[in-house]
Amino acid sequence: MGRHVRRRSWQGLVKAAVASCVALALVPPGDDPDLIPLVVAVVLAGLALTGLALALLRRPQG
Repeated sequence: MGRHVRRRSWQGLVKAAVASCVALALVPPGDDPDLIPLVVAVVLAGLALTGLALALLRRPQG
């Protein structure tokens, strides 16, 4: 049962990474080049928070 939950959490992390790549691809680089570092920072912060949430969920209860 635990492995199934862990596999699902990794699938969520992969989906978040794919969504971040899509978000970066949708940012037009010619319109506002200052926006790209902001998008990268937001995506990395989101992935870091996802990793933190996964680590907290994996922690043994009790």
